[in-house]
Amino acid sequence: MASKMNSHDDLVSAAEQLIGKVNELRALRVAKQRELNSIEGAALPPAELEAAMRKWLHGQLDQWQSEYGRLVPHAMSERVPHAPGGHSAILISLLLRDVLDDRLSAFVAQLDYIAGPPFAQRAALKARIERELQDVEEEEERLVDRLQSSGLPFEHRDDVKQRRATEASRREQAEREVAQRREREAAIDAKFDEAGRRSRRIVLPNPDAPVRGGRSQYIERGRQKL
Repeated sequence: MASKMNSHDDLVSAAEQLIGKVNELRALRVAKQRELNSIEGAALPPAELEAAMRKWLHGQLDQWQSEYGRLVPHAMSERVPHAPGGHSAILISLLLRDVLDDRLSAFVAQLDYIAGPPFAQRAALKARIERELQDVEEEEERLVDRLQSSGLPFEHRDDVKQRRATEASRREQAEREVAQRREREAAIDAKFDEAGRRSRRIVLPNPDAPVRGGRSQYIERGRQKL
């Protein structure tokens, strides 16, 4: 009796350990997903942010100057001087380009934000985290299968259930297509077999056999001439 109780306790303990491991893996999965999302939407480090802002600023100013620069003399010569296109801020920024360049570093330095990894490193980091996330998901799925095979009512994640249902549907569809193709091939083979049997039953006429109703008089005349 004591042996059976010990065995039952061992099974319960093993199941509890598996459930605890599954919960740990699910928590780790959520953490990995958050880490992946944080990399994809992370802000640039200060040096890269400054370079990006400088490139954007110069691009805006150069584009405006290319499109409206030639109109500045005319716009400023009117009764009410104004910036072409109503872009006063851009015109002022264009006039103060050197000052803005000098101010960019100080502007970025005073920003209070959480910077992400350098842009050049993000692809490799993302790939590594995706591999780790896949390992975690596969291990968690395997442990849930063990729990279910032990008779415990432990559910898979929704995405796992959906994926397995889709895979099962595809397998069933493939099996149906194979069965239908075999049926078509069997029907074709049966038709050829029947055609072969019919051809063997055909009796070719004997050219020397007498013709019912007598031979043709034209044939007889031709033979007599020969």
